[in-house]
Amino acid sequence: GTPQTHNFHRAIDEDWIKFTTRANKTYVIQTSNIGQDHDAVLYLHDTCGGGSLGTDNNAFGRTVHLEWSSASAKTYY
Repeated sequence: GTPQTHNFHRAIDEDWIKFTTRANKTYVIQTSNIGQDHDAVLYLHDTCGGGSLGTDNNAFGRTVHLEWSSASAKTYY
């Protein structure tokens, strides 16, 4: 995949990304190098503002990892 860099520039910061999947493929969404006293949480949505298809919250851990299989070619957030 393509690594991205995000930072915490204000309290309760949210960063959104979108990506397009291929049908019947497994995807890994992961954070790394999370700073001390930070709590990253991943949510996977099929529409912007839609319900969560998956989540991971490794409370104050150094990484957060979400593995998910796409049933169809589509854009996810």
